[in-house]
Amino acid sequence: MHLQRFPKSERLCHKPTIERLFAKNNPEVRTAFRHPFKVLAAPAAACLPAVLISVPKRQFKRAVDRNLLKRRIREAYRRNKGVLGSGPYPQAVALVYVGKEIVSYQSIEERLVFVLRQLAAP
Repeated sequence: MHLQRFPKSERLCHKPTIERLFAKNNPEVRTAFRHPFKVLAAPAAACLPAVLISVPKRQFKRAVDRNLLKRRIREAYRRNKGVLGSGPYPQAVALVYVGKEIVSYQSIEERLVFVLRQLAAP
């Protein structure tokens, strides 16, 4: 079951790609939103979707809280990444947590699947 893994090759680490994702007024970047997520996606050169998970320090001062949310998001993505992988082209995806409170894993998974389906739709 290699589909259930989240190896280093699927993590977005390429700085120019990250800068392109977060650049203002970039026409190739698609966005989706479902509270507490803002998702940015752009075409990528790699053969697999590459994902960046971000929880802002401004909202969650304690690293323990940021890490908890990142772990929950990473697990929800790992279990449901097949939804995104069926798209027409490989993508670089940034999952930005914009909520102000810590939500349960079930809520994160439900909302993450929703935004991934939005991105996978043509």
